[in-house]
Amino acid sequence: MSYKSRKRKSENRKNIQLFYNLVKQSKEWAISQYGVKIDIPVFLNTKKEDSLLKNNQSGYMLSSSEDVPQKIVISKDFLEKNKTIDIQGTIKHEFLHYIGWKLDKDFDDGDEWFENQLARNLLYSNYNIFLNYALLSQVQVILLI
Repeated sequence: MSYKSRKRKSENRKNIQLFYNLVKQSKEWAISQYGVKIDIPVFLNTKKEDSLLKNNQSGYMLSSSEDVPQKIVISKDFLEKNKTIDIQGTIKHEFLHYIGWKLDKDFDDGDEWFENQLARNLLYSNYNIFLNYALLSQVQVILLI
């Protein structure tokens, strides 16, 4: 096995370990903040092509035809190219969809309850550019201090 191959394998192992640690921490967050246990599978997508991960999408919650959540999928490409705080934010974002479903709230992107929870938890929104701008500004201010 070549040096590059061993290095790539080692980096891959570290990324997978990071992912599962962040999932574990986010599950604890879901219980402590909302009293909801995340009891559906959470996967790291390793496929090159996933029709549901398009346009640089970082993750999704897949539901059955009856709108029952089946699994949460996070993009491996997103994992490899982003910072830990952004990866955990994406996991929590997807968990909030599930939490909303469990609590019988409006849990889709753009729904009032869901967007309010994103703001409450300082998580990025797919619809609220003002929240995203405020979060980015806050991060920049913190970095300057």
